[in-house]
Amino acid sequence: MSEPYGFLTNKGRQLEAAALANGTALNVAEIAWGTGARAITGGETSLENETGRAPVIASGIHPDNSSVAFFRHDFAAQDGPYIISEAGLFDAAGNMLAIVTYPVPMPKPLNFALTFDIMVAFSDLENLNINVLTPGSLVPEERRIDTGSGLVGGG
Repeated sequence: MSEPYGFLTNKGRQLEAAALANGTALNVAEIAWGTGARAITGGETSLENETGRAPVIASGIHPDNSSVAFFRHDFAAQDGPYIISEAGLFDAAGNMLAIVTYPVPMPKPLNFALTFDIMVAFSDLENLNINVLTPGSLVPEERRIDTGSGLVGGG
C-alpha cells in the first residue's frame, strides 16, 4: 500500500509561489501530528486535534515521484503512545504549509522507535529550494565533533 500524499494549504501555496518568484527558500521547521479525521480543503491553518509537534530532521525527494518531497521525524522509543491520522508541516512562524490525512490511522506505541515521513506534493519541486531549519539534527549528540574555533589542530 502506498503512503498518502499531503497537499499544500492555501498559505503553503502562497509561500511556495513567493519562494519561486523571489528565488528564496521555502523554510520548513516542524512536523505536527494528531487524530483529526476531516477532509482536506486547503484552508486549514492547524490540525484538527494536534497531539504532538517536533522539528523536521530531514527532507528529500521521493524516489518514485519527482514532484513529491518527504519530511522526516524520528520518534524515540519513549515517545507516545500516539495514534496518527493527520499530520502537518509548519514554518518557523507557525504557518501550516501542508496537511496529510491517513485513512488508516498509524499507531506509535511506547517502547518502539519509529521513523515518520510525510510526503507532500509540490507544484514546481524542480525549481523550489526547500530549507529545513534544523541542520545537522540527524547526527546524534554522541557522534558530534567539537572543532573549537578551527584555528588550531589539523588533520
